[in-house]
Amino acid sequence: MNTTHLAKRWYKTRKPRLQLEILACLATKGELSKRMVESILKEHDHHDILNSFKNLENSGFIKCSRRVTGRGRPQGFFIITEKGLSLLITDDPIPWKFWRALTAYCYHNTQQITLQKVREFYHLFINEYLKYSSELGYGFNLNLFNQVSRKWVQSKSQDYKEISLDQRILETLALCPGVTREQLAKRMKGFDGGEIKAILSHYIAIPHKPAVLDDEYIKLTREGKITDIHDFYLHNMVVTERSAKGIETYELSLFGVMLVLTLIRRNDMNRLKPGLHYNISFEDYYDKIASNYKNKLPLIFNKWYLLKRTLNVLAAYNFDIILDEEFRFKMMAELSSKVEHKEQEEIHITSGNKELYENARSILAISRRQLREVQIRGLEESRNFIESRKRDFPDKSLEESRSSINKKTEAVSHLIWEITVLLDPLSYDSTSYKEKATQEWKINPDEAERLSRLYSVDTIEKPFADEIAFLYYLNLNDDRLFHVMHQMNYFSSLPNPSPAQPLLKFPMQCLLKILDEDMEIREWFAGWLADLLKYQQEVLGTTSEFYNKVRIQR
Repeated sequence: MNTTHLAKRWYKTRKPRLQLEILACLATKGELSKRMVESILKEHDHHDILNSFKNLENSGFIKCSRRVTGRGRPQGFFIITEKGLSLLITDDPIPWKFWRALTAYCYHNTQQITLQKVREFYHLFINEYLKYSSELGYGFNLNLFNQVSRKWVQSKSQDYKEISLDQRILETLALCPGVTREQLAKRMKGFDGGEIKAILSHYIAIPHKPAVLDDEYIKLTREGKITDIHDFYLHNMVVTERSAKGIETYELSLFGVMLVLTLIRRNDMNRLKPGLHYNISFEDYYDKIASNYKNKLPLIFNKWYLLKRTLNVLAAYNFDIILDEEFRFKMMAELSSKVEHKEQEEIHITSGNKELYENARSILAISRRQLREVQIRGLEESRNFIESRKRDFPDKSLEESRSSINKKTEAVSHLIWEITVLLDPLSYDSTSYKEKATQEWKINPDEAERLSRLYSVDTIEKPFADEIAFLYYLNLNDDRLFHVMHQMNYFSSLPNPSPAQPLLKFPMQCLLKILDEDMEIREWFAGWLADLLKYQQEVLGTTSEFYNKVRIQR
């Protein structure tokens, strides 16, 4: 759908309002003739409407779907094209207008509109509507995840004389993803299948939040088995996949991967009391995880060869800024640092990473407010549309009418739910969705099962992965020092660490080299920085206006 900046260049002088009104009519009401449009847009001249139809058709925004021969001239009926809908939703990007046009377009279309196509329209709209990049619209509290990791290490590692079964299982899944419970049991010598099943239940999705809170869910809440966001992270460390033959396999989620990386780094710092289950070097462990979980952190693990070639083992140590919130706070909070240089103390001003990171969080908050408005308007328009179209099914019951309408517009409903999940991942899960889809929307159970995968942990991992990647590359933004937590035992033990030694002093050179060699990373990271620059310029402008007002008062 090549419609980049379509709304900004489709007219030369004054915006043709009538053409936009005609597009809105065709989008919301479906197939119409010119006479029917005239009866709707009564305030416009007949010849103006005819000229507008001609211009729209010549531009590919509408097309004649059929001609009806009767008395007099054949009458043509027109529909809006994908190009026309793209123009309509980007020219005036207002949430309720977008949902109304998109929902009606899906309903009136003779073919079932796919979720992928609906997403394409959504991204066109959101890129025009959001003040900043849509990549910053969602996010996770990384500090809270670090706290959950630290609490886990204390309860499942530091308090144990031997390596806990929990740690053994997570490490095994890090190195051997996609194993069945039976295969996992073979690797856990000395533990039976029942013990492994019990441990796994702590790390897979919690009992779902039903559409109507049932007695079982309330009971689990009272027992403290479902409490807060800590449980959300813990119960999403492991994900399951069921094959067509019903075979269930296990692997780590991105949350689980980050927890294992935390264990490996703490062990390298002599802060993991019982040690690791597998006797693998620090560098090799990271390499194997990166190879096994490329899709979890595509901008890091899928670029691991480039990162290792440029950063050497420091590609692994660069995760320090992500794995420990105390270290991250220290690095972000320091406005200046002292560096010894030729026996004299020199003040080294940092490169503004603290401000960049804080500004990124501010942009996130702004975008979330905008996306929340999009989501709310989507829910409202979806309900209103269903109620407005019930008259199309006079011979059906109210329930049957709603089911028919939902079937035609299900891709829009799925998109709204997907946005809802990303904005509030604690409130939804795949089982809840299946209940709603089958009970309220009357969707076929098999179809509901397929669509429910939208609400698996895979969907909510992307914002977390984006935040990790942003911090990972931001940490290289320094002309002088490579920032890691103290004590790098593996690095210090290398027989000849000199090949990596220059990287300790010139991380910015490494960052530029990475960006020069990989266009995907460069464009993605530049997008973040462009938003940050725009935000800083707006803050500066607001501050300047405030300063001028204060100065005038003097």
